Amino acid sequence: MNAKEALYINALRALASSCKGNPASAQASYLAAQAMYNMASPDATSQDSSAPYTVQDAKTLADSILATSPESEGAINARNLLVQILHKDIQLTSEKV
Repeated sequence: MNAKEALYINALRALASSCKGNPASAQASYLAAQAMYNMASPDATSQDSSAPYTVQDAKTLADSILATSPESEGAINARNLLVQILHKDIQLTSEKV
């Protein structure tokens, strides 16, 4: 993770915490969760120490958005992110030798 991404997530989290109760804070939290999810390692089960965030971090934040602001735009986006996170997917690649 580069410094720019860390600053972005920290700024979104600071904005969300300073504006609690405002629907825009839920959207800011969602954007932070989305950024965490995008930066998480592709394999959520791996314990890669170089990944700054995990998919679980993004899921936890999305769950908290739904609990605190269930009717906001940020909650709708967080619900969609949770669907994406919880979607079961398997990929198989074969090669003819």
